[in-house]
Amino acid sequence: MYVDEQYRCRGLGSQLLQKVEDQAKSFGSKLLHLDTFDFQARDFYLKQGYEIFGTLENCPEGHNRYYFQKKL
Repeated sequence: MYVDEQYRCRGLGSQLLQKVEDQAKSFGSKLLHLDTFDFQARDFYLKQGYEIFGTLENCPEGHNRYYFQKKL
């Protein structure tokens, strides 16, 4: 998921993610998982209730890749 910088801080990312979660629930999903980098949306997903369950350090070099999960 990507929200262009000019549209950020308007709640659009939260709304889009909520729609994805609602759709997943309607299919009977119990868990969502995703990944992002430290230079992308790590803090956004933490605010949305996702928990980090894994980290790849220095991937890419100088950065971390985070794996998140959220129980529905």
